Amino acid sequence: MRCRPWILGTVLVLHFVALSSTASAQLRWQSDLEQAQALAAQTNRLVVVHFWAPWCQPCLQLDRNVFSQPGLGQAVESSFVPVKLNLDDYPALAREYGVTGIPADVVLTPSGALVETMYSPPTADEYVRKLNGAYTRAQAMVAQSAPVQQGYQASPATTAQAAPYQAAPYQPATQQVAPPT
Repeated sequence: MRCRPWILGTVLVLHFVALSSTASAQLRWQSDLEQAQALAAQTNRLVVVHFWAPWCQPCLQLDRNVFSQPGLGQAVESSFVPVKLNLDDYPALAREYGVTGIPADVVLTPSGALVETMYSPPTADEYVRKLNGAYTRAQAMVAQSAPVQQGYQASPATTAQAAPYQAAPYQPATQQVAPPT
């Protein structure tokens, strides 16, 4: 029996649509901290730097069990520019931000000011809760420097996210996100 070309084409299109929707749900990691900081400044977000290593089993489990969860990428990226750095390649930077073990995350303002250093939790819910806590501390930092931050508003694209556990846009307004149920 001959396969009709339109059937094969339809199957291929559906396959690529499924792959692209799965990929977009995952975190899109940056690999250059300076570029991520510039992007964060342009898009009114914070930076979250994830330190890991290929030999670290908890790091690999975190990739499989947390960072691959549907909706987590959109939730994180609505308020943070995620950066993934191998600890073996950036040991001095990790020490600078107080990282003493991995997997660990460092939350920074776009200018590089440290908001928080945290050890990566084992579930997406806990990860979002910890990022929300860091976001709240960043809001306090912005509020303390309000004269410098005049006119600091989130863009409509940043605030129009709709994920199950949507993180709050980085702006000096009081808002927290409920973790997913």
